[in-house]
Amino acid sequence: MTICSLALATLSCQAVIIYTNPADIPVFGVITLPALEPVGVDLNFDGVFDFEFTRIGATSGVDLVPLGVNRSIFIPEPPPDIGNFLVPLEQGFLIGSDIDDSLTWGNESSLVSACVNIGCIGFFDNQTAFIGTEFQIDGETHYGWMQFADWSGVAGGYLLDYAYESEPGVGILAGAIAIPEPSTYASIILGLLALACYRQKSS
Repeated sequence: MTICSLALATLSCQAVIIYTNPADIPVFGVITLPALEPVGVDLNFDGVFDFEFTRIGATSGVDLVPLGVNRSIFIPEPPPDIGNFLVPLEQGFLIGSDIDDSLTWGNESSLVSACVNIGCIGFFDNQTAFIGTEFQIDGETHYGWMQFADWSGVAGGYLLDYAYESEPGVGILAGAIAIPEPSTYASIILGLLALACYRQKSS
């Protein structure tokens, strides 16, 4: 695809971000409290849960579990331990098919946070950040985010809000709740054109 055709495709895109801001949903995996029932998240309101937050066995800890073939972004725990750590993403992180080599798209459960008497582990501990999600709608891949606030010293916290990109295969910025105006796309495209011209002259 040429840069010009890419520009036209970008400007003509009819994608929409579907954003949901429910009342904060509590997700705590504290062993002294009643067992945490799985907290399901239905990103596109089709009556089927796409992800679940669950307590880790009989411990004080919370995992995020992708359901079906859905996936989240995590970092595999290095040997000899076996497990995954859910990655807290900063606002503006591009969630899509291409991510940093240090990160992994996976269908396995991954740790949000866990606490014992000597302290807490998990990259989400005492963090309010975004979770990268990939899920299926009618057999097509969509990307989205969930914002989670994890309490310091406690396993778990609150699911604050979430969103996904309605256009299959199109990435989404963590925290984005609206598609940029066409003028914003035009500015991005002009920048890409200028960069391409500069690189051609330099080569």
